[in-house]
Amino acid sequence: MKFSPRTFRAEWELHAWSGVIASWFLFVMFFCGVFALFHEELHAWQDPRSRRAESAELPPVDFDALFTWVKTHGKPTAGARVGVYAEAESHMAYGWMSDEKSGVEEDWAWNRLTGEPVPEITRVADELYYLHFFHRVPGGLEFSGVLGVLLLVATVTGVVIHLKDLKRQFWQFRSELRVRYSGSDAHKVLGIFGLPFVIVLGWSGVLLCLSTVVGGAFTWAAYDGKLETIEEHRSGGVPARFPSGKAAEGLAPSEIARRARLAAQASEAPRSLNVSGFGDEMATVYADFERHGFEEERTVVLDGRTGEVLRSHEHDAPVPGAAFERVLFDLHFAHFGGVFIKFVYSALAFAFCAVVVTGNVIWLERRDRERARLGNRILERLTLGVCAGLCVATGTYFLANRLLPLDLKARGDVEFGIFLAVWAVAAV
Repeated sequence: MKFSPRTFRAEWELHAWSGVIASWFLFVMFFCGVFALFHEELHAWQDPRSRRAESAELPPVDFDALFTWVKTHGKPTAGARVGVYAEAESHMAYGWMSDEKSGVEEDWAWNRLTGEPVPEITRVADELYYLHFFHRVPGGLEFSGVLGVLLLVATVTGVVIHLKDLKRQFWQFRSELRVRYSGSDAHKVLGIFGLPFVIVLGWSGVLLCLSTVVGGAFTWAAYDGKLETIEEHRSGGVPARFPSGKAAEGLAPSEIARRARLAAQASEAPRSLNVSGFGDEMATVYADFERHGFEEERTVVLDGRTGEVLRSHEHDAPVPGAAFERVLFDLHFAHFGGVFIKFVYSALAFAFCAVVVTGNVIWLERRDRERARLGNRILERLTLGVCAGLCVATGTYFLANRLLPLDLKARGDVEFGIFLAVWAVAAV
């Protein structure tokens, strides 16, 4: 297929501009995406207190004690969102609370072997995971979705402009040539090898990040803005439940967990209990069980006050939209194939990081080899500072995690501050 010079030029400009505009942010997303893949393993690694001897048997999760702690120390108002979950990789359990009325959001951690609360000393796993989709930036999730759109635009236009030469470029790497050509070869080879990976990650990332925006527009257009109607359809016909504002005592969490286990016909207790509308007469509990990639969702939904089972995926088939989102989520975070697939994803993610850097090099070499323009000089330096700086800062972050005293006050904040400072100095 051969395009007219005008069409080829338009495709080239679209490919170049979409890539350059999103380049630094895409580098951050894919680089930190590697650590998002190993989020649970990093959670166990980051805190020496979370390690246990292989012979140490984990006791069952004491949901009653954990929820009592959250209720006593968090003091959630009726209607708050509260949850507790246990880690499979360690003997730690975690709890969280989000109270819109009071504006309070808190997290807690406990040692399941002793039952004692454990103060936070590090957030390495969580901060790198959050950086994958710019969680700490207002609107970061939606911004990540827009970046995913730019990624898909750059990918499609890249295939279009190189389609006639793909067979030759698939293996061509001329390292002896000057950087404009060797960088271009590396950009194309790595891009072609990672093409299916980038399309799957980009497509699933866009849908996951922009689902709220698209869902809101869809609700407004198709359901007259009635959120409860679309929620009922998404849940397979179960009426949507929202806090009523009337306080009511709920069933004991241990009893909720027992009923959920019976409903799911599971051999083990649920891994987590999440309550929407805590302390409200319309409280809803979501009990999640361990599952593996592409398996059916193992979630039981119960009435928090009566313990009535509202929905169980063991008996109620999930609606197509929810099943599709689950597959996308499993594909995006490599919840299949074990550690081997995670390492394959990691290698492809690092290769894409190289595609981003070489793409900017090609832009600079083609348009301004001497870097005569200020904008191009800034682009070159920021590409180096942001991309290489993130690598150095991440290594420093891990080093700080191992060297700082465990009893250091606000240790998690100090670690994260060191990470940001090193990255900023590198960029400057």
